[in-house]
Amino acid sequence: MEIPNGAVMETVVGYYRNFGLGALSESAARYLVSQSIVDGKIDWNDSSCKEINLRTFDKEISAHCKDPNQEGIWYRSGQALFPREKQGDVA
Repeated sequence: MEIPNGAVMETVVGYYRNFGLGALSESAARYLVSQSIVDGKIDWNDSSCKEINLRTFDKEISAHCKDPNQEGIWYRSGQALFPREKQGDVA
């Protein structure tokens, strides 16, 4: 996919997305996220999982969680697209 960047078109090769979910383990959380992605692969080396406290976390996000004891995805952020790395860029 190409997106306009001022006067230059850049090739987009992926996107970042945040998830809020309930799971019994990190492997169960990764499985839920993997099953929800249908347009590519997840780079788990560039991903992280962490437990949050719903009472102190961002209220706009945590408000999506109706039952903290329920397994499943309760929040998906929008996609933050990123372009192909230019030659010479450090990964």
